[in-house]
Amino acid sequence: MALAVITGATKGIGRAVAYGLAREGYNLAICARTQSDLKNLSTDLKNEFEGINIYYRPTDLSEITESKAFANEINKLSDAVEVIV
Repeated sequence: MALAVITGATKGIGRAVAYGLAREGYNLAICARTQSDLKNLSTDLKNEFEGINIYYRPTDLSEITESKAFANEINKLSDAVEVIV
């Protein structure tokens, strides 16, 4: 299945894009700074769109070590990245 990577996924445009891509059947790898927001979004998406997988990680993209850690985790996933937002 195809994978979409979305940064800033819990608010505004990022959240809308996450819903749109989930609706299209993409698995998602999402990040934002707040663990609880990510968990809530993941739960909401899984409840609304059956069959998608969601990987999330709290990440502050202004910190290079956190950005690299998120990227390294994405590389371990079995899905091919087709979209990056």
